[in-house]
Amino acid sequence: MSDNARALQLHSRFIFVPALVLLFVVVNSVRAQHPISTAVAPGVVKWIITEPDVKHRLSRYREISFKPGDQVSIRAGGCVRTGGHGRTWKLYVDPLGANADRLYHGLIWIPGATAGLTRLANVNNQTVTVASLPISSASQFLRLGYEDDQYDDNDYNDKKRDKGNPQQCYDDTTKQYAPHAFVELTITDSSVGSTQTQARDYDFNWNKTLDSNLLPLNPTWSKPLPLSDPKCIFAATPCSSQITGPDIPRVPKAQICSLGHDGVKNGHQNWFSGTYEGWLGWEGNSAFDDDYDFAFLTRNYAGATCSNFANFGGALHIEFDASETVDHFSTPWWEEFRKAVTPWWKAPVTSNPLAAAAAKVDGSYAIVTGLVGLDCVHGCYTELHPVYAMAIRVKEKTTATEDFWAMFVRNWGGEGFCSRDNHYLDLYGNTYTFMLPWRNGATSVEFDPTQFFANNASAQLSPPDIVPIPGVGVRVTFTLPPPEAGVRVAGELHLKWLPAEQVKEGEAYVSGASPSCGATPEAGTDVEEELMTRYGGISTGKLQKFILLREISIKNTPKDNIPLTKKVVSQPLGMMSAPIESIAPVAASPAQTNRAREERVKRDKEVERQIRSTLGYKVLGPNP
Repeated sequence: MSDNARALQLHSRFIFVPALVLLFVVVNSVRAQHPISTAVAPGVVKWIITEPDVKHRLSRYREISFKPGDQVSIRAGGCVRTGGHGRTWKLYVDPLGANADRLYHGLIWIPGATAGLTRLANVNNQTVTVASLPISSASQFLRLGYEDDQYDDNDYNDKKRDKGNPQQCYDDTTKQYAPHAFVELTITDSSVGSTQTQARDYDFNWNKTLDSNLLPLNPTWSKPLPLSDPKCIFAATPCSSQITGPDIPRVPKAQICSLGHDGVKNGHQNWFSGTYEGWLGWEGNSAFDDDYDFAFLTRNYAGATCSNFANFGGALHIEFDASETVDHFSTPWWEEFRKAVTPWWKAPVTSNPLAAAAAKVDGSYAIVTGLVGLDCVHGCYTELHPVYAMAIRVKEKTTATEDFWAMFVRNWGGEGFCSRDNHYLDLYGNTYTFMLPWRNGATSVEFDPTQFFANNASAQLSPPDIVPIPGVGVRVTFTLPPPEAGVRVAGELHLKWLPAEQVKEGEAYVSGASPSCGATPEAGTDVEEELMTRYGGISTGKLQKFILLREISIKNTPKDNIPLTKKVVSQPLGMMSAPIESIAPVAASPAQTNRAREERVKRDKEVERQIRSTLGYKVLGPNP
């Protein structure tokens, strides 16, 4: 179907009836964005938001609140002017045209009903149920968002009205423009009745268990393995109602990435931010984009696809960019780990390059929060990429009565060289919490003064708030600025469990029952393997020169040395007993804004330069 044909088909969704036009005029007369409510029946309230905020990534609508058991019917539509040149009006829910696969979508977050911000397209014309969450009622309100890479030129200015390119905001039959964007929510009290939406093959059971941040904890697929062919997630009507979209690189990066097997058109598909608990295995330092890669065995293989069994024995795959994270960390264990890692540029001249780093982390229990997705560059296995937060109970430093934890926390990150976007972790109150497990037999715990450092002095961060909760865990809470600030925190925590004679060893990994997956399609050669094959074949002199340049670059990488020094006094509290949003978020200063994006662009240009200068300018693949 052509873009114009699809656009015309989409016009059938526009409702150009007099009542809606009148409502549109009335709302415009009070200048929009202020929700209007109407009681349509006993226990049923309809809210309409016209011109939802598209000048910010996330906006709060506190007047629209929800209760556990509420049924929320969602309907959205209309158009937005996205700025730029030419025809720039786009559909708010299902935009068309260049970059519409990753930008220009309206987003919605209903606490207890969606796993954080999700595209309105995933839930439009559906009814969702609000689950009970351990948060105060004051936090149970609507958030809307918008996907874009520049927000200041978005608006609803009718003086700059156009039909869209391709034509998506004008109906040739009625000779009318689509209305400005709107979101309509019909909230039915739980006592009135309920409906259920049928789960699709690649939907997660995301709300069965939540972590301390109200993120999905160890989410599993809604249906047992084996699932259908995972390429269905790239279909026009994907086999999931929870996908937030792909992250695909631009040309010329896309030409480099297309050296791999189907690595651009069917690359990464993302769901939501989530947390998994499990045991680590070192997988290496991937070529050129400098990711640190791990296998991550979860309890009962939670979240795994059959491809995870084919590639990692049922483990999930986790990745984070070293140049965004560990290259900057300055505490002793992180320094030791970084030195133990054989960097990819030395792999061709190193015997058993995985051994030293594996000895530092293999078998260590960890808590990892990241963007949950399928990596179909490598066979459609489940991965967490980027990793936003990671707490490792380091096996080599943990004893019968003491735990040593290495941690880092951020709320932003990229998916490597073969992508283009920064991804953000939206948190209640901009706080992130690890719940470290309580040792069996212990009645109390002592902890040393913490060593944590940040990368930005202007953020003025306090040290983590550490609260022992006997029999439950040790709650370690960090307060962060908004994600756009690009702030990260890393450090170490030493726990001593008491009384020593009663304390039991930490939980060990026990394998679960493996599914009957059968044969898994081969993924083919990926871009990293192709680049490393070419890299290993260059001349010895050129190889040594490049290694030297990389060593100098790493040596000159600035280390995070801003200590978190403000005093924070904590009292033991029941788990999640304080209102989540009672802590005011730390605002980003103008100097911080878009720091992460600027660093990402600079880093990607450097990687591209390295690939071209080292492997030659003929390294480019076909234009995808």
